[in-house]
Formats: sequence, C-alpha cells, structure tokens
Amino acid sequence: MYQIQYSIWNEKDFPGFQKKLVDLEEVSKAYYRDTAGGNLAEAHSIDTFLHDFEYYYLALFKAHLITKENFRNVLDQIKKVVAVKVLPKDARKYFALTYQNQIYINPDLKPVRSLTPDDMHLMVHSHELGHVINNQWVDASFHYANTLYQNPRVQGILRNMGLSSASYLKDGFCLLDEVVVQDVAERVTYLKKGQARPLMESRNDKAIFGLNSYRTNFNLYGEFQEIAVRFARTLSFLHCEAQDSDDEVLRKLDIAAFRGDFVARIERELEFHPDKIDSFVILLATMGKIKDSTYQIIGLSASKGSSVIVNSYLSPFEQITDSYTSPSKKGY
Repeated sequence: MYQIQYSIWNEKDFPGFQKKLVDLEEVSKAYYRDTAGGNLAEAHSIDTFLHDFEYYYLALFKAHLITKENFRNVLDQIKKVVAVKVLPKDARKYFALTYQNQIYINPDLKPVRSLTPDDMHLMVHSHELGHVINNQWVDASFHYANTLYQNPRVQGILRNMGLSSASYLKDGFCLLDEVVVQDVAERVTYLKKGQARPLMESRNDKAIFGLNSYRTNFNLYGEFQEIAVRFARTLSFLHCEAQDSDDEVLRKLDIAAFRGDFVARIERELEFHPDKIDSFVILLATMGKIKDSTYQIIGLSASKGSSVIVNSYLSPFEQITDSYTSPSKKGY
C-alpha cells in the first residue's frame, strides 16, 4: 500500500486525499500488471508519479498558489485523477498525456537545460496534474467559444484576421491552460530543487515567429509565456498593476485559474463591458493561432497546409496590450 510521505493530510482538512493516493496506486498498478505482459520493470515509474503527486499538492501551499478562494476546487479536481498509465515505448515522443482524467507517463524522460531526469519527471507530472485541475474551466471555455462564434460580429473579426473558425478561440483558451499548468510546474520544480527560477531570456523560433524573438524563463512551452502574460494584464479581475513583474502576473493568473470559474469571470467582465469584446476576440484568436502553429509543426494540429508564421498577428495584439503595461492602463 502506498506510504504517505507527509503527515499533514488529515481527513478533516484534506478529506479524501490520502485515500486517493492509496486507491490510485492500487488501480494503476493493477492495470500495469494486466497490460505489461510480464515485464514489470517500469512499475517504479508509478511510484515516482505518486510521490510527485503528493509533493505537487504540498508545494501548491508552499508557493502560495492555494488560497481560501481556490482551496476547495483544487482538492475536488485533483482527486479526479482516476489512473496513472505508462506510455508504450512507441508513444514516448510525448513527455506525458492526460485524457479523461487518466495520466499517461513516460519513464524515459531526458534532462532539459539544467534539469535532471528526476526534475523533469516532477515538472512533467506537475504539468499534467495542472491540466486535471483546470479541466473544469477548459471544458467551459469550449462552450463559451462556440457561443462567441455565433455572434456575426465575432465571425467578421475572425474573417478579417484570416481565422474563420471557432477553433482559434478554443485554442486561445488552451494556450492559457498550457501556460498556467507549466508556470505552476516550473514553480513546483524549482521549489523542490531549492533554487531560484532562471531569469527571463530572449529566444527565437523562426518557424513560428520569423525574425521576432520572445521572452521566457520556461523550460517547456516558452513560446506561449509572454503573450499569455500580456493577455492576463487586460483582465481586470486579476487586479494587475503596471509595475507587476511577469512572474507576479502569472502568479495571479495561476490562482484565478485554479478557482475553477475562470471562464465565468471572463464572461461577466465582458457582459459589463461589451465594448471590449472586439479586443478580447482579437487577443484570444491570436493566442489560438500561436498555439495552433506550434502544434502544427509537431504534427498535433488539424490545420495542415496553412501558414504557421504568426508575425502579422502580433502587431494588433501588442497595440491592444501595450497600454496595460503603462501607469495609465485601464482594465476591462
């Protein structure tokens, strides 16, 4: 039976969490034994995940990413993980996958930059657990994107951008999901290492951004970070100040996303300020184009044949968001 690492998980304050870890081990190892064909050499990877799972939840408190507002939602969502499964060797081009609250892990992760294989396992496992926590609002975002797209004015904006599909609005929300879960995973990993996170640096991805560079301190999904920070600054319910660092803006975004009602709060903001919908659609669709372009390059997008270069979308995106980094900025 799984041995709990930390003694704080009492049933009164964290109902069902210890049981989830024990049950998850039983279900996951039973499936592994039934499908491993007698080769049980990688069963230890399930133990690694369970240890990382427990540390991840503890680290959310240490990093002050769990608040009174999102505590219950995080606990309720994280307990929805139903199984941990080991990716077959022919699928290990992926770091990990999450599908229907089942997390598929890769035992063969290699070091990345200054991260050891153990660091990478913690980061990737944390990333996938973040997807489980965010799943509630990500599902809601797809419904909201479809609702937005029914508006003829929204369709007109997208046509003018050359993005005549609701999928770009959905992908914009997916980009935010990726940034939130990766930022939290980075925080958790460096907390465990006892090291400060790397400084922001400029990187280039000519296949997507041409000659433009982007700033990031992410180990993965770095191309999404700067544009998500710019978007987050426009959301008045995050209460971002012009002097807030990118790190602080992302921290506020992480906490808000982990409440579970993230999309509902965006909807309310736009209901009170319908004059902001045009800008919101441009920002969201631009993020969707960047996400789609990235996935197209690695063969995970259905938009084959369309241009992956996003430079033409960046200028209007920056024009809208630039004002939110100055003292005179106004939120939605």
